[in-house]
Amino acid sequence: MRLAITSLSARGEDGIAVTFDISSEGYSQRQTFLLDGRAVADLGLKVGECDRELFDETEYASKVCAAKKKALFLLGYGASSPKNLVRKLVMKGISKEVAADAVKVLLRDGLMTPCEDAKREAEKCVSKLLGRKRITATLYEKGYSDRDVKYALDALEADGVDYIELCAEKIRRTAHERPNTPDEKRKLVSKLERYGFTLTEIKEAFQIAFN
Repeated sequence: MRLAITSLSARGEDGIAVTFDISSEGYSQRQTFLLDGRAVADLGLKVGECDRELFDETEYASKVCAAKKKALFLLGYGASSPKNLVRKLVMKGISKEVAADAVKVLLRDGLMTPCEDAKREAEKCVSKLLGRKRITATLYEKGYSDRDVKYALDALEADGVDYIELCAEKIRRTAHERPNTPDEKRKLVSKLERYGFTLTEIKEAFQIAFN
């Protein structure tokens, strides 16, 4: 079987069309793959004969490029962790391997910034008056890595987020007056724990909220 690249033609914003001629005795076929400029350069594609390995690599690269476009479309609706973006692509019918490689390309090219995205998610949690434990759990639920979560939490600390003050404000909005009975206090404390505050933070926040 003879394989040859017969043309590399620009398709505007869609990328570069790479056309192969595949022929053998009594058989001939053309196949075109769409890649972006970086992929074409990385593969070193040029007009002329090639081997089956390069053909297969080009075919796979075209799948990654298509998945990358789909990923960018999904990111247009809002930030996503790499893990969750892979999951979304798989749900769209893309293989897990191709989806993972497409996300790696986005990370390599700086088109995804999971640390900053995790920070923004953490800031949303702060605006909802959630404690550190709840913020941490939320970030992990959204698929952010240990590194991303640490970056986000450290950024909140650097910004001066005070979880005791957050807890005190949550108390003010939840209970307009100090609980009158031990049972009422237990229920309020339990609710605050679910919001991610520690017992120590809750105890100090009570002093602030009702003084």
